[in-house]
Amino acid sequence: MNASKVAYVLDFDGTITERDITREMARHYGGKHYDECSAAYGRGEFGMKGWLARMSAHLPSDTAELLAFAGIRAGLRPGLKEFFISARAKGRPLYIASDGFGLYIEPILERHGCREYVSGIFCNETIAAGGRLETLTPHAHRSCPVCGNCKAALVIALREKGFRVLYVGDGFNDRFAAAYADGIYARDRLAEICTAAGLPFKRWDHFHDLLGDDQFAGEHGNHRFCDPQGMDGVDLRSDNSGGIQMKKIVSGVTIECVRGDIVAQPDLEAIVNAANAQLRSGGGVAGAIHRAAGPRLEEECRLLAPIKPGEAVISGGYNLPNRHVIHCLGPVYGRDRPEAALLANCYRNALRLAEENELESVGFPAISTGIFGYPVEEAAAVACRAIAETAPALEHVKTVRFVLFSESDLAVHRKALEKLE
Repeated sequence: MNASKVAYVLDFDGTITERDITREMARHYGGKHYDECSAAYGRGEFGMKGWLARMSAHLPSDTAELLAFAGIRAGLRPGLKEFFISARAKGRPLYIASDGFGLYIEPILERHGCREYVSGIFCNETIAAGGRLETLTPHAHRSCPVCGNCKAALVIALREKGFRVLYVGDGFNDRFAAAYADGIYARDRLAEICTAAGLPFKRWDHFHDLLGDDQFAGEHGNHRFCDPQGMDGVDLRSDNSGGIQMKKIVSGVTIECVRGDIVAQPDLEAIVNAANAQLRSGGGVAGAIHRAAGPRLEEECRLLAPIKPGEAVISGGYNLPNRHVIHCLGPVYGRDRPEAALLANCYRNALRLAEENELESVGFPAISTGIFGYPVEEAAAVACRAIAETAPALEHVKTVRFVLFSESDLAVHRKALEKLE
C-alpha cells in the first residue's frame, strides 16, 4: 500500500469514544420517547434523519448543558492520540464521519488535544432554532432515507482522489461506508455484519491495534449495501457537499451552490480562504481552514503575507484534502473602496491563480460577508457576475462551487446565480 496515498475515515460514537454519546443523550433526555422512537426506527418506519429530528426535540435548548453531559461520557478508546500522531507522521489524512448530534465532537477532540490531527469532520449540526434544538444533516444523501450522513460518499470521494481508504468503525450503519473502503477495521456490530456478508476485515479493540499495520487492505469485490452514485442519478459531489442546491453552466464552467463546510470538500482541488491581511488564523473561515490544514499552512503564509484588499495568493493544502488553498483579502464594507470592484477582484484573482496552477475545481466561501460587514445580497451578486465574466477565459477550471454556511446565505446565492444569463 502506497503510504503517501492512504487516508483513514473514522466513525466517532462508539469508535473514537468508548460510549455512544448520541444514544445516551437521547435516552437520558428523551425517556419513553427514546424507546418509542428507537423501536419505530428499528421497524424501518423512518431513517436516521427522522430519528435525529424526533430526538432533537427532546433535548434541552442549553447547549452548554449538553456539552457538559457529553464531557462526562467522553472517554476515548486507548491509543487514539498515538494513532493520530502515527498517521500524521506517515502523511495519512484522518477524517471523522459521524451520524450523531455532532455538537460535541470538536470540543471533545480539543479537550484531549486531538483536533489538530484531523483533516476534516463530516457530521450533523445540532443548532438552536426557535427556542429548541434542531439537527441538520448537511451530508445526507438527497434521496436515501436511511442515514443522516452519507459516509459512503466521503469514502468514494477520497478514492476518486487516488487515496486507498481504510475505514474504522463499530456500528450498524458503518456498513455502508465500510463496503466502499479498501480496508476495514471493525468491532462490535460492524464486525458481525462484515462476517455475515463475507467482507474481509481486521478486528480491533483499541487504537493500538492499528499502529504499525501498514499492509492491511481487505479486497471485498463488489459487495455493496448502498449506491450513493446511482440513486436518482445524483453524483458524488452532490452527496458529499451536502447536496448541490443549484448549478448553472456558464461558458463551459459549472457554478454550484451548496450549504456545507468549506474544509469538508474533498472533491475540490482548491478551496478559498476569506483571509486577513497577515494570512493568520482567526475566526470564521480563516480559523477553520488553518485548524484543518495544520501548522505548516501558517508557516507558508508568513512568507506570502501581507496582502491587500482584492489580492489573492496560493499555498499548499497540507492536512486538508485539497491540493491548494487560495487566500483572498476581501474589502471591509464602508471602509475599503470601491467595495464592489475589490470584492470582484478577489474572485477574479483567485480564479486566475487556479487557472495558472491548472486546477479543475475551486470552492469559495461568501467572502467579506462575515465580520467585514458586506451585505450578503450585494456580495452574492458581485461574486456571481465576477465568476461569469471570468469563465470564458478559463481552460482548466471547470467547476466553481459556493460553499455557504447557512440556509439563508444559500438561498441568496441561489437567487443571484439564477439571475445570470
